[in-house]
Amino acid sequence: MVLNATRNQYNWDFELNGEIWTLRWALSHYPGVVLDVGANVGQWASAAMPYLAGRSLHCFEPVPSSYARLQSVLRDRGETTLNMVGLGNEVGHIAFNYCPEVSEVSSRYQIPAPYATRGVERTNVRITTGDQYCLENGIEQIAMLKIDVEGMEFEVLEGFREALASHRVRALQFEYGPGYI
Repeated sequence: MVLNATRNQYNWDFELNGEIWTLRWALSHYPGVVLDVGANVGQWASAAMPYLAGRSLHCFEPVPSSYARLQSVLRDRGETTLNMVGLGNEVGHIAFNYCPEVSEVSSRYQIPAPYATRGVERTNVRITTGDQYCLENGIEQIAMLKIDVEGMEFEVLEGFREALASHRVRALQFEYGPGYI
């Protein structure tokens, strides 16, 4: 099942743009946890919380200041595991471009205009693979894997190679913007 939302550019209302519909559909069909890769400051996770029905939500945000805001938003919200790490296709550290004014566009890759003119800080962040994280945390089934990583989508998918090949990821949603085509 694929939800095609090609005319949804600049629609960040998760109820209207299909993201919550996709989550609810996946949760009604599949067992497992929900992973929010590229959680930023908890926008999607907060919108998803009412629909989890006791399932655990694992959020990944590698930028320390965004992670601190994520913690303040989600620290006391149910079965939530917050991780100050990014997911990719390797375990280690990578150089990262952080945009303090618009943290949602922070990326491993060059930040596109017009955001790049707002000031970008270069930092190093820790990453791991989705397969490694699942192994270390005993995750057998992923009902929904949400990816919003500003250009690293393919690398994140490569890091879930084993989970995807063994059909342990049941539903996958990713955002892909024109800045990273």
